[in-house]
Amino acid sequence: MKQSTSTVWRQGDVFIVAIDRVPSGRRESHSLVLALGEVTGHAHRIAENEAATACRMGTQVFLEVTGAQATLTHDEHAPITLPRGAYEIRIQREYAPAKIRRVAD
Repeated sequence: MKQSTSTVWRQGDVFIVAIDRVPSGRRESHSLVLALGEVTGHAHRIAENEAATACRMGTQVFLEVTGAQATLTHDEHAPITLPRGAYEIRIQREYAPAKIRRVAD
């Protein structure tokens, strides 16, 4: 998916990437919770009464801000104001190999 700009926001382990448009074939979500904290249970969510739609496509999460802006909130992080547009929501991953091995050609 082509990104419209190189604009990226970060709130804890959540990355928000501006994209040209939300892909078709998505499933609308009734919740504006974009990610839940596995340890604390705190949510990365769009503030109430904001004009935005979250949707899912498999394991991917997308956000479309249809108002002038929307605010992403979390109990432990500063809020982020996102302008009108489409976004892909990415969750940071951590790699921990079971063992170290040599690369085979």
